Amino acid sequence: MKLKQPCKSFFGTARALLLALTACIPLSCMAKGGITVSGTRFIFPAGATRISVRIANTSDVDNYLIQSWVDDATGHKSGNFVVTPPLYLSKPESENMLSLIRTGGSFPADRETLFYLMVKVIPSVDDSRNADKAVIHVSTVTQLKLFLRPSGLKPAPGEAPGRLTFSRTGSLLTVHNPTPYYLTLTHLSAGVKNLRDVMVSPLSSTTLPLPDGSGSVLTLHSINDYGGVSEPLAFSINP
Repeated sequence: MKLKQPCKSFFGTARALLLALTACIPLSCMAKGGITVSGTRFIFPAGATRISVRIANTSDVDNYLIQSWVDDATGHKSGNFVVTPPLYLSKPESENMLSLIRTGGSFPADRETLFYLMVKVIPSVDDSRNADKAVIHVSTVTQLKLFLRPSGLKPAPGEAPGRLTFSRTGSLLTVHNPTPYYLTLTHLSAGVKNLRDVMVSPLSSTTLPLPDGSGSVLTLHSINDYGGVSEPLAFSINP
């Protein structure tokens, strides 16, 4: 399976809170550099006590204050993980490692549990550099998927998208996910009609609106553990 690997980066310019889910900004697009994270999603093995996430400051002049924490799937701060350091100063052209440490909690052993790693980036303010300019500064918050994954799940993660089934009821498409993984589907099309991207929870189903004139064959791409985009998969839509 041929994969395209994205990067995750963000930087800022006015005081407001921005939320980026899975946007990708290549480093080559960043004129002044900024903050990059080593992935768009992370797998936390249920038997592990910690994992590490690399954060790099690619700017050659700017300092950033980095604040990180873990939210649960409902958007509330989780008490089952701590991030160290929770707050630090990222200096120009430097790298730092975040440690995500599991502190407890009981979760299903037959499926993944979803969390979010939240990374807030606050740009430094250097009045001496901007004395003759009107400058506003933006703090950005990036939400990165964090999957708590029990051991021994079957099928293998790479095989899971192929286990999906699809059925149609009127103008609705139902996506059935019989696997223990969260599956993110992108670039969906039914014939010549495009559908919105969707993440389907483990051992569950979700519905999508089908535009008029949709075909009976669905094509899609899935996102793997590393944020890579798969080759297209094709499925028949059951009546």
